[in-house]
This record gives sequence, structure tokens and C-alpha cells, in this order.
Amino acid sequence: MIDHQNLRLFQFCDSQFPTGAFSHSFGLETYIQRESVNNDDTFVQWLKLFLNEQLTYSDGLAMRIVYEALEANDTEKILRMDQLIFVQSIPKETRVGAKQMGTRMVKLATELYDSEWINWYHEQMKNKKAKLHPAICFTMLGYHLGVDIGTIIDYYLYQNVSSLTQNAVRAIPLGQ
Repeated sequence: MIDHQNLRLFQFCDSQFPTGAFSHSFGLETYIQRESVNNDDTFVQWLKLFLNEQLTYSDGLAMRIVYEALEANDTEKILRMDQLIFVQSIPKETRVGAKQMGTRMVKLATELYDSEWINWYHEQMKNKKAKLHPAICFTMLGYHLGVDIGTIIDYYLYQNVSSLTQNAVRAIPLGQ
């Protein structure tokens, strides 16, 4: 049996879905320019480090905290996580990329779903109280669709790995 709620969330993981993930490398470009990442082996090594040492403990942890805050209706905790996850990205390009992706994701989610939380998050951005991080929006969307937090995090990590792999394929002669 197909779980339609999970599929609705998973559509946001498709590299062709217009969240803007395809145009942000989140530091990969710098490693390519420095020639630290220059083939499939060095890319896989970089990707594992990024996934296991950074993304899981920043975005993944924030997602779990936001999910719990959604369950508790704790708007202050959500806004605090939005602020913390934004400032913990030190490179400006990473902050700008995350904000662009989050804004695009919120726009798409509000067009497709009538989610009270996503609408609230968008209003917070309009009132300059939130930056709209994609990890938080993705969590809110999954919560709205009734998807468990473990699956939400897995899908989000998959989306990032998929997008970064697409970027690497365009930037590095992988497999040649």
C-alpha cells in the first residue's frame, strides 16, 4: 500500500522539484576550487563528512527540536531554532543559500498545502522574526502531513545528498 502522506513529503526531495537546492553547493564549490574534491572518491569522502559531521548534527538536530516544539505548540522555541540554525552557518553563501531555499520551500508548501504552521512561519518572516530555514519548513510540512520525525529527517538528508550529488556531477568529472 502506498503511503500518500509520505509521497507528498517526498516530492520535495526530487531534484527536479523547484526548491532551489540544485543551485546551492553549501561549501562543495570551495572544496572543488581548492582541489580537495576532484574525483568520485574525494567527493564521497567529503559528502560523508558533511552528512555525518555537519548536516545531521545541525539541521537534523534542529528538525527534531522543532518537531517537538510543534507538538507542544511552542512558537518561541521554533523562532529560537530558526535564529540558531541561521547564525551557525558561518559562510555568508551558506546562509544566503539556506534562506533562498527556505523561502522557496515555504512558497511551494503554502501553494500546495493549507498548513497553519507553514503559514505562521511565512508570517514570521514577513515580520522579520524568522529567516525561513529549509530544515524547519521541511519539518513543518512533514508534521502537517502526519509523517513521523525519523522519516522527515531521513527524507531531508536524502534530499541534500541527492542535490549535492547532482551538483558534483556537474562540477567534477565523476566516474571518468
